[in-house]
Amino acid sequence: RGKGGGLYANGVNFTVNECSFQGNRARQRGGAAYLLDTNATFSNCTFSNNRGSGLGNGLGYAGAIYSKNTILVLNACQFNNNQADLDGGSIFAEYSELNATSCTFSGNQNATNNGGGALALKFCTLIDNNGTYSSNYSASSGGSIDATDSNITIAYAQFSSNQSEISGAGGQFIDCNATISSSLFSGNSANSYGGALFFDSTSLTLKNNTFTSNQSVYSGGAVFAKDGNSSATGNSYQQNSAGSSGGAMAVENGTFNESSGGYQNNTSIYDGGGLHLKNSIGTLSDSNFSSNSNTTYNGGGALSLDESSPSITGCSFIKNSTVSRYGGAIYMNSTSTPSMDRCSFVENDASASGSYGGALYFLGNSNVQISNSLFLKNYANDGGAFTSMGASNISF
Repeated sequence: RGKGGGLYANGVNFTVNECSFQGNRARQRGGAAYLLDTNATFSNCTFSNNRGSGLGNGLGYAGAIYSKNTILVLNACQFNNNQADLDGGSIFAEYSELNATSCTFSGNQNATNNGGGALALKFCTLIDNNGTYSSNYSASSGGSIDATDSNITIAYAQFSSNQSEISGAGGQFIDCNATISSSLFSGNSANSYGGALFFDSTSLTLKNNTFTSNQSVYSGGAVFAKDGNSSATGNSYQQNSAGSSGGAMAVENGTFNESSGGYQNNTSIYDGGGLHLKNSIGTLSDSNFSSNSNTTYNGGGALSLDESSPSITGCSFIKNSTVSRYGGAIYMNSTSTPSMDRCSFVENDASASGSYGGALYFLGNSNVQISNSLFLKNYANDGGAFTSMGASNISF
């Protein structure tokens, strides 16, 4: 009753093929299976409606599998509608290696606290290839995955319609090394930060991913990253939205280097319809920002810079808009010191009453260097190309 409702393994090596674990329950850990100091392989297995749930005390972990000091291999397995009170609606792993290939996680949840609607990982290594995560839910953070102090590699995965009451409906990663590539994130929503993904103090690489129609109540409609180093190449961000800053992505207190990114039709209420950088440095190169908007306050239809100093090279800003404030394309405040080279600003719009800077708006002590760049057919109530307020120092 306490551990491993269907299977308990300690210090053994085993393989399970084409088996089904259904409706099992453990009151402590591992509704279906409890694995300790084990090498375990599950292939073509189904885990459904299992529960890690205490007797009314809300202290159960790992709806399907609990793993500690274990090498766990999952091949073409399905995890459906499993539930834990705390960590890991399907799997809670500690000090383990998890290798998952072509697995599906759907409708799993952690119901009361902690996190990881599908997976919760602490001091683990995760390698996930071709996984599908859909309609998972966390009453805390990490609607699909909640990882701490772990090494994460995810490729060719799909995350759709996952939900989190706090952050990272697709995944929350704290103090991790994370590489995510060639994956799709669509329709995920978080009631705080990072509609699809949330990163804190993490070394992050994002490559060739697509983020579409994700949303957050606060910052980072698709992605929120803080206090870390982030590298992004070839990612596409479309129709994401944030209730505060960074309709597609928000980065705070970190380094952000992005190349060949595409931001289209993203929206934010406050700063940066596409991207928001706060207290950050880095580079933006060969990226496209088109038809992004901020809808209510502050500005930067495409990009907002708050005390941030990126080097922006070879980027295009086309048909971005701020509805009621500043900077149809870019809004800069306080002590931002960006440089821009070989950039184009075309048909960006700050033409609503009370709006300024069709392409660019500089506020306060911004120091900006602009070279070899094009400003064409930008519109504003004041300052078709740019508006400068305060003691900004601008060099063309």
